[in-house]
Amino acid sequence: MKILFDVPQDMASHLFCIDCSKEEVRASRDDQGNLQLYCRNCDKTSSRCICLSKAKYWLDKDKTLWHESGGFFVRRTDGKFLFFERDSWPFGLNIPCGHVDSGETGEQGALRELREEVGVKPQDYQLVDEFDFAGDQCSAGADDHHWSLYVAKLQDGQDVFIKEEGRNLRWLTLEEALAANLVPSMKTLVERYRNQLETA
Repeated sequence: MKILFDVPQDMASHLFCIDCSKEEVRASRDDQGNLQLYCRNCDKTSSRCICLSKAKYWLDKDKTLWHESGGFFVRRTDGKFLFFERDSWPFGLNIPCGHVDSGETGEQGALRELREEVGVKPQDYQLVDEFDFAGDQCSAGADDHHWSLYVAKLQDGQDVFIKEEGRNLRWLTLEEALAANLVPSMKTLVERYRNQLETA
């Protein structure tokens, strides 16, 4: 997503319309609890806007918006992984992940998202990869992200529950996940790192 307007530098939260670029967006939830974004300027509703906030973002030399993301594949001892349905676009099954905040490392952001979304504080985890992911669209307006991706082994008896940003927790093998309704970027990550994840 190219940004063709002056970007605020105050680190406050700003929501700009994905269609008209005006800061007239209001967020709400539909009957299913999914995020919807309405622009009072152009009278359009979308599942995306350009969100500039405390999340780490930057514009490259072409004025393309980038975000930094961190996330975890959480693996049980039976080899199944944690997925849940997102309540913001892109809709579908996802892992615990999200945007890294300004001042955080990718690891810190991934750990925070894991704790905030499913209440997990892993003792045993490892880095899978750090990489740029072009074409990874999010509801906050970026089409490109820099990722820090981790895999964690869930301790037996550790409680896992959806705290925010989703619903319908599911434990799936990676084969089952690939046959399910994964968000497009997650399908790419499962396919790319499948061997590493299954042997971690």
